[in-house]
Amino acid sequence: GKGTRAQGIGYRKDKFELVEWHYFWACSTPFDMTVNDTGTEGSFNRGGCCCILMHKTSGAKYFVMNNHGCLNDQSNIDAAPVYVEMEKKFNKEALPSFFVGDMNAKQSSVEGSVYMIYTAHWTDSYLKAAKRTGASGTYNAYKHPNGSSRIDMALYRGEGITPQLYNCDNTLYGGLYPSDHFPVWVEFKIEK
Repeated sequence: GKGTRAQGIGYRKDKFELVEWHYFWACSTPFDMTVNDTGTEGSFNRGGCCCILMHKTSGAKYFVMNNHGCLNDQSNIDAAPVYVEMEKKFNKEALPSFFVGDMNAKQSSVEGSVYMIYTAHWTDSYLKAAKRTGASGTYNAYKHPNGSSRIDMALYRGEGITPQLYNCDNTLYGGLYPSDHFPVWVEFKIEK
């Protein structure tokens, strides 16, 4: 992507080979940049990126996508189906799929919420992990050492995928927060 709301996917080049990658915008015209996050929280160009990675040793392929969700509630709701659509478009082989990011969406059981749109397609690793460590909230606003809400997520879909450990690392460095969000990582067991 381009601009202040662009994102990327990091991976270990010694372990994985990049097979393909794409970026798109979270709007009705995903391949044409537009201001799509408008409202009282500001106006931004939001989108996502995705790739297929191949594990060099095993040859197994994985689909990975990330986003930085809209701050404005209605924009976030409007954009959520685009990520599902892009997963279906670019994951034609139905590879194990991982969707991660600052989704700016809290866990919710409200029909039509961003969380419900996402979890109708993917599974929330936080809920399914055999073990959880660290903070319960991922957003800390530079003042909540245990986080104030969980808006950063690691979602997955596919047969034989089991989250073993979910960690929200709320380490402070000399009393300082490294960001207004805590990093999240998940260990998955993937069986064929």
